[in-house]
Amino acid sequence: MATPFKPARHFSLVCLVRCEIQAIDQHWSMHRVALSLLDGESDDHLAREIGFQPVPSEASDEITWPTLVPAQWSAWLQNALEHELADDLARVRARQENSLRRELDRVDAYFENYQRELTSRASRSSSPGNKTKTAARLASAKAEHARRRSDQVSRHEIRLQPHVDALLLVSEKAWSTQLLLDRAHRFQTVEALFVPRSRRWEVRWPDT
Repeated sequence: MATPFKPARHFSLVCLVRCEIQAIDQHWSMHRVALSLLDGESDDHLAREIGFQPVPSEASDEITWPTLVPAQWSAWLQNALEHELADDLARVRARQENSLRRELDRVDAYFENYQRELTSRASRSSSPGNKTKTAARLASAKAEHARRRSDQVSRHEIRLQPHVDALLLVSEKAWSTQLLLDRAHRFQTVEALFVPRSRRWEVRWPDT
């Protein structure tokens, strides 16, 4: 520690989010996510225990609330949701991949048989006109084959749609200080917060 502790405030954003995973089957889930507004890190303890945290009987006029930064907070929330939904998305992705493989195999088998039949007919015919028509049909079948494959890939895309139902800005007591840290063999003085509730240090690096 380079300086003594000073009273400070730590701010978090608690979000209640309904998540819709659009796939072959539709999946809904509800999530409560808490993010530190210092660095965007998830605070699982606060998200879990927010209902049991003490609330002052009277609001304090001394709190200077942080400036709203919707774009940054949205990016942090997106990262937190992707992490929280990773297992669900992995299961959905596995089902989608299996289904897509079956559909692509079905499409490939159909057009391979069709092209084989056209080629066989052309080989048995000596008419130049028939061969020209067969070549045109093969080209058309090739284009339709590609279109059907592309359509199946599009149908098996996975879309994640979050719906934010509530946002809560939380302020809690903390302690600020400056720390002298050895980072990559270089000493740096950095601003830091210690949050008693979570017993966690939050450091603001000069280059972030």
